[in-house]
Amino acid sequence: MTVLSLQRSPSAFAINSPYNPFRPTIHIVGLADKAVAESRERVQVALSASSLSMPSKKVTVNLAPADLPKEGSHCDLPIALGLMAALGAIPGDMLAGYVGIDRIKRFK
Repeated sequence: MTVLSLQRSPSAFAINSPYNPFRPTIHIVGLADKAVAESRERVQVALSASSLSMPSKKVTVNLAPADLPKEGSHCDLPIALGLMAALGAIPGDMLAGYVGIDRIKRFK
């Protein structure tokens, strides 16, 4: 299991990766609204476009604190950064002291 916690960001990530041989899935928990729940698709597409592949495991993104509702697409970037750190694409300690609030968008 890989656990990554970004202490100074508005959302803390707990990424659990039990083995699932069938297909990678992302589950987002922590009172996420529909736009936040749709982040999983946007993040998966963004990682794929960056030549990063999702692990063939179940990934749970825990948006903390659990009792506060999360709204909008501004959680995309923190979720993507947390997954990239958990995958080893970027060093997790590099994210300490930063706050990432934005959505993933495509520029042409």
